[in-house]
Amino acid sequence: MEYNSKATKGELLQAIKRQQERIVRLEEQLLQKQSLLQRDSLLTNIIKFSDDAIFSTTTNGTVISWNKGAERIYGYTSDEMAGGNISTLLPAGNRAEALKVVKEIVAGHHREHFVTTGKRKDGVLVRLSLSVSPILNTARAVVGICAIARDITKSTRNEKELRATVKKLRRSFINTINLIALTMGTRDAYTAGHQKRVSSLARSIGQKMKLPKDTVENIRMAGTIHDIGKMSVPTEILTKPSALMDIEMALIEVHPQSGYDILNKAELPYPIAEAVLQHHERLDGTGYPMGLREDDILLEAKVIAVADVVEAIASHRPYRPAFGIDVALQEIEENKGVLYDPQAVDACLSLFREDGFAF
Repeated sequence: MEYNSKATKGELLQAIKRQQERIVRLEEQLLQKQSLLQRDSLLTNIIKFSDDAIFSTTTNGTVISWNKGAERIYGYTSDEMAGGNISTLLPAGNRAEALKVVKEIVAGHHREHFVTTGKRKDGVLVRLSLSVSPILNTARAVVGICAIARDITKSTRNEKELRATVKKLRRSFINTINLIALTMGTRDAYTAGHQKRVSSLARSIGQKMKLPKDTVENIRMAGTIHDIGKMSVPTEILTKPSALMDIEMALIEVHPQSGYDILNKAELPYPIAEAVLQHHERLDGTGYPMGLREDDILLEAKVIAVADVVEAIASHRPYRPAFGIDVALQEIEENKGVLYDPQAVDACLSLFREDGFAF
């Protein structure tokens, strides 16, 4: 009897323990459900009041849900879109493309992001950034589509206006460069002609090197005015029909710095002024005005340097006759990698020897 009493008491304790564990599990489940409800409520509010259009449809495009952002962007209320089809939100020309995207998403279970055009209730077209994802059931089958659309009409318009402004400023800048070159031509026709020929060759070298278009254009513009600093040199020295004295050569060698000072005050876009400053630098440090070496020299300046040397040697100078293009090409070929950039030299040689380039 004493044994049975102890056994009954033990069983009772075990039952109480199991009951306590069950209560703990129920409390944990309750907390999880409350957490899920809170999360669902939070997500619902985020979706409901988001500035972006967030809506869901069946796989054939019938609208299931429609938030406030969708009402604002498209102009339709949720009641108006309930049971409606998203085809009404697309211009006629976009419907086939949209249907193709939906089919691809349904078939591949993947997400798509693209920019497209939507149509408001009032017929106004809007530019949209659209993300579309599949809605899957527990069997991983696609049962619908969820879409998030952001109105980028204003930003797209601003971007177009910005591009137009940049284009206008660049055109104005190019006109300024050409005006500077023209002004130099009225003072020193030789230097103006030299700059024009150097600019043409330098641009062709840049294109041959497959440099970016912006870099090639910077090379062309810097080449057009690379000797602007010679405006500070007396014309008598520039047009002197005999060899220059040391003091006269010293004045000539100041022209890159003088050109930089002029262009820097004009606040021209980088690296125009810097390329003008460095166009007489050489890879081995023997150039002027700073004695820069190798990678310290801008690529734009390296290209202009090759074109400048070739044009100067090949053309007539006030104090000597032209040496010709063969002598000019021999100079850069023999000093490739020593004084002049190897890629720029190879491109220049190819232009004259293979492509038939001529001044």
